[in-house]
Amino acid sequence: LDYDSKRSGIWFTTVKSLYFMDIDTRTPTLIRLSTNQGNPMRYHNVMLDSYDRLWIGGYGLCRIDLSQNASVSDVYKIDFVPSIGETDANRYERITSVAESPSGRIFIGSQSNGVYVLNEKGIYTPIPITNQVFHHRITKLQTDDSGDLWIGTTDGIYHYAPENHLLTRFSREDGLQSTSCYINSGFKLSNGRIAFGTANGVLMFDAQFEQTKTHDRKVAITGIVYRDQLDLRQNISNLDIYPDRPFFILQFSSLDISNEHRTTYAYKIDGES
Repeated sequence: LDYDSKRSGIWFTTVKSLYFMDIDTRTPTLIRLSTNQGNPMRYHNVMLDSYDRLWIGGYGLCRIDLSQNASVSDVYKIDFVPSIGETDANRYERITSVAESPSGRIFIGSQSNGVYVLNEKGIYTPIPITNQVFHHRITKLQTDDSGDLWIGTTDGIYHYAPENHLLTRFSREDGLQSTSCYINSGFKLSNGRIAFGTANGVLMFDAQFEQTKTHDRKVAITGIVYRDQLDLRQNISNLDIYPDRPFFILQFSSLDISNEHRTTYAYKIDGES
């Protein structure tokens, strides 16, 4: 559901219907949707953005322009997209959540195809980290006051910073009692904190947490395993590679062990792709 201050009411959906309830009269109005493009068979979520557009996710994605209507009508013409990322045009894509950042950026969560963002040209494009989370069912998207995106899934909660595409995952290793978030069970509190409803209670996050940094740890080579021998010298300038043993193992470590389970290491041999 979503509150509409302009019309003094609440938009909400059931599985098969869209309603608007006037807060003063507490009277719900069934809304009929008119389109030549089809109609979603089920509704899962509704979101009113700052441009007075009503987004409805379900089996496909609906968008209603309310800007020309100060009052509520019982019939609206809609823009309907049955699928954003599915290759089969006849298959409906299940849109589980829609969210808007303070700057007006629209994010769309798909049950099986990750997260999309609506760009300036009106095209839905996957965000760069989609491949890292799409294998988990996305249940809720929520933006914070800085414009970052929080992603609730069936296996963990993710924080995504659009400016640098940095992704942080929170799981049981971070103290979460449950990692499975319910569909549409998330919101931003008045103090800026982010909350998600799970199978084991409500999880609360401080949106201003210190993000995982990159390239901020000094790493030391502690040894090289080469031709079945361990060499502990730290200043090795040359290695001769032969066809019969074309491999070696680098051993390295960092003295900074904070957030160790979130730390990843990588190296590249100069001159190699």
